[in-house]
Amino acid sequence: MTHKEDKRELIKDKSLILFSERGFEATSIRQIAQASNINIAMISYYFGSKEHLLEEIIKDKLGVIKLYEKDIIFNNNNSEQNLEIFIKNLIEKFIQNTAFYNLLHSELVIKQRVFSGETYYTVKQHNEAILQKIIASGIAEGLFRLTPTISVIQAFIIGPYINFILNRRYYSNIAEPGTDDSFDRYIRDVLVPNIIKSTISLLK
Repeated sequence: MTHKEDKRELIKDKSLILFSERGFEATSIRQIAQASNINIAMISYYFGSKEHLLEEIIKDKLGVIKLYEKDIIFNNNNSEQNLEIFIKNLIEKFIQNTAFYNLLHSELVIKQRVFSGETYYTVKQHNEAILQKIIASGIAEGLFRLTPTISVIQAFIIGPYINFILNRRYYSNIAEPGTDDSFDRYIRDVLVPNIIKSTISLLK
């Protein structure tokens, strides 16, 4: 990686953290420059504008929430087991990339500024296709019944996680208070098993 590429990646990494914590509108070019230890003019040189910087961050990072069928669907499992793997893998990707997911959610729900292209929706549809395959197999196996639309089911899976993140301060007091690790552990050990149980019940 060249020096120029190093600088670009540094600016994107620092900007992602600031956008996630402060919001896009509340984060200034000066704050990004200070966090990156660069001259303000370098941001315009590399990205042209704050909006273009945001767009590049999201395009680069979308792959982190993409699931892969080979990691989820195993022939020796029944569909309930594969659904459990799907849910665990999906939520884990969000946990491992909290800053990006916070930014993505904010832009989708509040601003919807950078999604004129189809990149995000292509990833979303890709993940939904894996979920659809699992559910179709479950119906064929007699484990699941006919269901609402796949988007509704995916929202049913993701919704509780979004609620936890948006109310992090409150739920941090329910979990072992004090650290991000304890909050993430509570999501893995308590929230995710309940999402799995509820989703399977919905499909029965």
